[in-house]
Amino acid sequence: MKKLLTLLFITLCSNAIAQEVQHTESLNGTVVIGDAIEQTDVKATTQPTDAPTDNQPVIKDRSARKGYRGYVNVTPTCVTLRGLFAEVSTTHGKQFNPYLFVGGGVGVMLDYRSNSGEYDYAQFMIPVYVALKGNVGRRMAQFTYGIRAGWAWGKAYLSDLDDNGAPNETYDWCGGFYSNYSVGLRLAFTPQYALRITPEMSTYLGSYLNLTFGLRLGFEF
Repeated sequence: MKKLLTLLFITLCSNAIAQEVQHTESLNGTVVIGDAIEQTDVKATTQPTDAPTDNQPVIKDRSARKGYRGYVNVTPTCVTLRGLFAEVSTTHGKQFNPYLFVGGGVGVMLDYRSNSGEYDYAQFMIPVYVALKGNVGRRMAQFTYGIRAGWAWGKAYLSDLDDNGAPNETYDWCGGFYSNYSVGLRLAFTPQYALRITPEMSTYLGSYLNLTFGLRLGFEF
């Protein structure tokens, strides 16, 4: 009987030892005392430093990208020192950064002047020029600036009265230095496509000096 009680005591002690509380080590290195638990992988997530927050709105960068860029421009009839003036032009070149575009272009100019019926003067010119442009800003509305310089060739028509009061018409080839200066607004729909609205001043220096002031409308692609 004594041996049976001893065997029963040893059996109960063995079961108690088997069910002893297990010690497990957590992911962060601390020790948890208690029953064994199933551990799952914990993945830490971090937020990018440049991600927008509730107080920081998303800003789309619409500045001009590097590479080829083209322009189509129209200057409607505008007032000059001598009469009326209109111009259509196209410019093509390379955008090195948002602040610098270098290229060249060609245009068509029409200059008309009249002096109370004493004479009518019309000049059809084709300017060929180099162009520098740039923009400041990253949002949709940006400040833009530009300059052109080149030479213009064309044909001039003059209708006036001779010494006897008879009508007199003459046609002459003409040419002279051409330049253009503009500052204004660039409305960037995307970094590649934009609408340009720029007040401008053009100069022509040939047989005479002519200054023109107008509003240029341009599409950029």
